[in-house]
Amino acid sequence: TLVAGAEALGFSFWDPRPAAARDFRNADTIEVARHPAIAGEVWRRVAPHVRAEGDIRIASEADRRGERGTLGTWAPCGVNENLLLSRYRSGGHFAPHTDGYSVENFNTRTMLSAILYLNDCAEGGGTRFYDDAAAGALTKDASGRVTGDPGHVIATVAPKAGRMLCFYHNHVHEGVPPGPGDEKFIIRTDLMYERTPRICDAPADREAFALFTEAERLAGNQREAEALELFKRAVKLSPALAAIYGM
Repeated sequence: TLVAGAEALGFSFWDPRPAAARDFRNADTIEVARHPAIAGEVWRRVAPHVRAEGDIRIASEADRRGERGTLGTWAPCGVNENLLLSRYRSGGHFAPHTDGYSVENFNTRTMLSAILYLNDCAEGGGTRFYDDAAAGALTKDASGRVTGDPGHVIATVAPKAGRMLCFYHNHVHEGVPPGPGDEKFIIRTDLMYERTPRICDAPADREAFALFTEAERLAGNQREAEALELFKRAVKLSPALAAIYGM
């Protein structure tokens, strides 16, 4: 089974720093980069259900389900091949948080987070959702774990082996601790979507988007001068893409 295979590989605490705090996230993980076989099999099983929910349409920059550059209609096309296997022992948890996007190219990206539960829990271990106000209302429980205000809870989904939970990345959610003597195993991944029709998809546009993405990474690492040069090259390559991003 996936659980047995993961245990054989060996989990490790998600943050290798010696002084890493466990009050916000207390889980052991295995990062799996690019595993098309598992991702493909998961997609084969869930595709009919995901497609039945329809496409995602982003009609305005104000739509919080997307971000700049995501206007259009997005059709589901697969499961992210980058997987994170997580083990939560009794009391292990993940405080209220939101997830980030994974972007393959300008027209292919993740839109929904996906949690695949690999086992049942007799008690606890679910995924708890909060309203937007919860992000500013974090507290600590009696055990010192960071958690949310119960008054902001809107739903809790119980773990069940084989169940996949999908939700927009910006929904505030929390990994609830498994009960005494229990463990929870999950695969955390995403659902991939493709914009239809594709836009800014000429070779020059694709090169410009790659430059823009790298420039953002450099800027985030305080390497602004290098980032600026890449931004300039991206603008020259694709004026249309530059207009979308306000460059």
